[in-house]
Amino acid sequence: FKLAVYTSDTEANTQGTLDKFGITDIVSKIQAGETKTRDNHLSLCHKLGVEPDQTLLITDSPNDIASAKANGAQTIAVLSGAIESEALIGDNADAVIKSLEDLDITSLGPKKVGA
Repeated sequence: FKLAVYTSDTEANTQGTLDKFGITDIVSKIQAGETKTRDNHLSLCHKLGVEPDQTLLITDSPNDIASAKANGAQTIAVLSGAIESEALIGDNADAVIKSLEDLDITSLGPKKVGA
């Protein structure tokens, strides 16, 4: 799979964070410094050479979920940022996790209870 960072933060801050955690080399593309919209999500998919309905967006923003879902993407909401309650998500996200620590990277979904 391809991994991209899609953020409204600056590219410099994003690059610094990736460097800090030593994961720069696994990121195929950074799209930073802009509002996340349906068109911007499509643009990122085009740059990666993937179809939008073959993507997974992991986010802490209801706006991000809405724009990705409008393109057919799968989404996982993280309750550790802008979203503090599942009530803010409604039925929009495909899955919900409390923290990125709860993400099972092998399946790219929530960890199973007892795993």
